[in-house]
Amino acid sequence: MRIVVADGHPVARVGTVNTLSEMDARAIGEFGTGEEALAFIEKAKPDLVVLALNLTGKMDGIETLAMIKKLEDPPFVLVFTGHNTDDDVVSCMNAGADGFVHKRASEEQFLKCVERVASGKRAWHPGEKVGDPRSRIHTAPDGEPLTRRQREVLALILRRYTNEEIAEVLAIQLQTAKNHVRAVFQKLPYRNRRELFGRDRRLRK
Repeated sequence: MRIVVADGHPVARVGTVNTLSEMDARAIGEFGTGEEALAFIEKAKPDLVVLALNLTGKMDGIETLAMIKKLEDPPFVLVFTGHNTDDDVVSCMNAGADGFVHKRASEEQFLKCVERVASGKRAWHPGEKVGDPRSRIHTAPDGEPLTRRQREVLALILRRYTNEEIAEVLAIQLQTAKNHVRAVFQKLPYRNRRELFGRDRRLRK
């Protein structure tokens, strides 16, 4: 498996590469900027990109992710980041990420996510959100606006919350939660949770 690692922190890059060396994988490129990573990915055509959101240079992780996914026959992308607010998680999904794992995850969890994404499955393990929301995304992939509540609901769905748990967390009635979930999926290229966490991200278009 040929992997590119992009992270703005040099120490974090080294740590990620060292962790990947424990599996049948080879890091063919390490980059701190989105511009460098994108140029290399377009030429080298790796199997997987492990991408942080905190990149140096003009493009941040979300912008870099979106550009990678616009390439002809793009690689799978696993976002590996310490940022996991609702908007971070939803932004990554909207930009085309195949997986999302928080840096607080164990080494074992991280490697399982790498294997899952590299095999064409989606892996979403953002953990409990930390930090302050940045509200940088307000639309679904097709451009239809997501309300603030719908972004909150989608972030919880990506954290594998059930409708009952969503209702409890947001302090709303169960039927209201179901209505929000239904409205979210009407704006996404997936009909339900099964499709959202389905096998091949290429099937969604």
